[in-house]
Amino acid sequence: AVSTVAGDIVVRAGSVVRMSGSALVDGGCLFLQNGDLKVNSSRVVLEDCSSGGAGGGVKAKLVTFANSSTVELVNPVAVGAGGGLAAEDVVVEAGSSLLIEAGVSSQRTGGG
Repeated sequence: AVSTVAGDIVVRAGSVVRMSGSALVDGGCLFLQNGDLKVNSSRVVLEDCSSGGAGGGVKAKLVTFANSSTVELVNPVAVGAGGGLAAEDVVVEAGSSLLIEAGVSSQRTGGG
């Protein structure tokens, strides 16, 4: 899993990221306390990510998928809100795709 308190995570053009993980609190695979996740012309696959809080796969302030990015969250689980993804804002730009498969929030809203 990856965590940052004040910075952003940027996945640049042509990249492929594959990860799984778990966290006791928020953001099972990616946790950005005050930062943004930006995926640009890349493929990101997060499998079997889980958290004891919000965002089984990703917890961030802003999440942006741009320029034909493909993002897959497979089997994400959160005890809190957002089984797959918990963010203030999520932007999926034209040509990009977001797939949340079998997302679960066990105690709150937003399984995906």
